[in-house]
Amino acid sequence: MDPIERAISKMSRATLVALALVAGLVIIVVLNPPHSVCDSQFLIFQEEQTPFLYLDKSQAFAKTTGFKASYDRCLNGNNLGACAALFTGVTRLLDDLESGNPKCHQSFFKRKEVKKALSDTMSLMLRLAWGNEPPENIYERTSWLSRNNLFLFCTLESKYKDYYGASNYESWREGQMNDLPNPKNLDRQNIWKLSLFSLDCRKFL
Repeated sequence: MDPIERAISKMSRATLVALALVAGLVIIVVLNPPHSVCDSQFLIFQEEQTPFLYLDKSQAFAKTTGFKASYDRCLNGNNLGACAALFTGVTRLLDDLESGNPKCHQSFFKRKEVKKALSDTMSLMLRLAWGNEPPENIYERTSWLSRNNLFLFCTLESKYKDYYGASNYESWREGQMNDLPNPKNLDRQNIWKLSLFSLDCRKFL
């Protein structure tokens, strides 16, 4: 009999039961760690954002999220009506992200599905305004986007800076400007002037 077996054999039944209960409790905690306040609030957020941001798993036929469907509709329609569902959905997403405990906002915004939805929407709005070639002048840089749409763009831009950092925003912005179609002979400064990035968001926020 090895030392461990010998020690166990000398323990009373009550001691063995107590050790078994402690071991079981440890296993339960390891496999199911207690939820923090932010964990609990995220579950509420996830429920509120189903089926827009998260796939509705209760629907067997659901193949895509509301965000993806409305994004594709906006991209292909390229008009106010086609983009209404996307812009409304993203506006509600922003509201839901900051509706709970302020201590949880940072972790919510940094979730990859959230960051992708926000940056993809900004990128799409930028390209819808730009078109297939540069606007003729700064007065046409917003294309058909309404004042409410521009408010959304500016809000997204502000949240990006707040939660992902100004330097990350600047890197993302430069990449977006480099990817705009048919820049012709425009330099960086003129691309910026003719894009939504040059908007004075103080007029919209």
